[in-house]
Amino acid sequence: MPRIKVNDTTLYYEDTGGPGEPIVFSHGLLWNTTLFAPQVAAFKDRYRCISYDHRGQGQSADDARDVIDMDLLTEDVVALIEALDLGPVHFCGLSMGGFVGMRLAARHPQMVRTLILCETSAEAEPAENVPKYRRLNWVARWFGPWVVVPAVMPILFGKTSLTHPARAAQRREWKRQLKRNRRSVWRAVNGVIFRDAVVDELERIAAPTLVIVGKEDVATVPAKAQLIAGRIDGPTTLAVLGAAGHSSTVENPQAVNEQIEQFFKRVPEDVAMAAANPSVPTSSLPLVPVDLARDDEVLDPLVAEAVKCSPATWTHGVLTIEMRNMYLTYKLKNEHEAGTAQISAPLRQLCEDLHFRMAPRGDQWREFVLTFRRRAGAIDVETAVRWSPSRVPPSGTPKPPSPHQALADAFRAGIRAMAPGWERAFARFHRADGQIAFSSVYTEAGAVRAADWGVQETVPDFLRQQVRLLPGVEDESFCVVLLVLRKTGDFDLRYDWEDPALWALATPAGDPRVPEGFGAP
Repeated sequence: MPRIKVNDTTLYYEDTGGPGEPIVFSHGLLWNTTLFAPQVAAFKDRYRCISYDHRGQGQSADDARDVIDMDLLTEDVVALIEALDLGPVHFCGLSMGGFVGMRLAARHPQMVRTLILCETSAEAEPAENVPKYRRLNWVARWFGPWVVVPAVMPILFGKTSLTHPARAAQRREWKRQLKRNRRSVWRAVNGVIFRDAVVDELERIAAPTLVIVGKEDVATVPAKAQLIAGRIDGPTTLAVLGAAGHSSTVENPQAVNEQIEQFFKRVPEDVAMAAANPSVPTSSLPLVPVDLARDDEVLDPLVAEAVKCSPATWTHGVLTIEMRNMYLTYKLKNEHEAGTAQISAPLRQLCEDLHFRMAPRGDQWREFVLTFRRRAGAIDVETAVRWSPSRVPPSGTPKPPSPHQALADAFRAGIRAMAPGWERAFARFHRADGQIAFSSVYTEAGAVRAADWGVQETVPDFLRQQVRLLPGVEDESFCVVLLVLRKTGDFDLRYDWEDPALWALATPAGDPRVPEGFGAP
């Protein structure tokens, strides 16, 4: 079997050859190249598929250091890509392989054509997991990996895979795979336990990216995938798969393969859109002071909760809320010294409240920054915003956005992340009991489907806030239907719900079928 000496180690790899664009598959902890066997089988006729074992795992060489860290593994794959003369690759990594993929795409963008991240996290290992994982690692080191297999199975696989009667044979094979790990795998486990976060590097990833996570993943839960999708600067799609835990490529390979297939079909479109709308890193945008005194009912509790979450030793704290790819991400840090604080659930909710309070004013902002200082028992507060580049023309003066365009852009981004293969999408907003009611459908492969927002449940709330900018929204008879088209980026906003011409566009051959009850008051 092929082995290659790179970066002072010897890596085992499998290469299907062929003239197609290369896909490099990078496995997760306690696995090897077999983790991607279903994907290699599906794509090898059209792509050159290369899968490899990380140093210290599978059939690659052992390593003497106590911690095989993620930076070292990234250097390994850089050397592998160069040694095989692969050029820019489609890189697909799961869990540990995803840790490597994010570092590769952020630090060596010329090497990555597209990025596929499965069941992974950009954050450090949660502190509450570390003691448990260290105990399991100690047992595996001194008594053998076979001892910890019963405890590891619920971490690596979802409930469906672990309980479905028809999957008993697969479970037995997965257990055999885990037991085959060598005792020295503890060095690789340490690399996962003690890895550094790379959240701050995500905005440097420009390659089109597909983020996949299983609904039943308990090791890197869907919220971690949502954070990644929200922070990556390039065109990004989030896919949440059913019947899958932390090993979706073998738990639900058909769904994974379908997502990758659709993703590769979209790549030319993504590249064209990215070229037409060049990315601007958040950190490069000017920080403009903003007065939120009129929002004291939101700002005051936000400040109080941010101070509560901060260590008492902090004299200067900074809370940042960033809006990217339809997702909000948060960070609470010490302004002048190293250190970050945990974002509590109440603080997260208050951040969302502030976001929704700002949205109706038409403020297209990329990042909100709140700075607080403890002085003589009092709290001084400053607030500032980094405006979205689309809101600041060359003259440097903020311009008011079109509420219609903002609504269409928000709906298009949300539906695209939820349903990658959509063709046309419809949203209906109307007054009901004094509130803005919302329903949506989309067409895919000629069929009309009801939209299930799932992990993107914040999108409808954001859309309702955008709708409040439209004329006539206070009228009890207010009703708006929005149609957006995927490829052209066009949108059509109608105030006449009964307009037959609108529904004639819904499906091929003018078949205006709509799921029963859609848009009913």
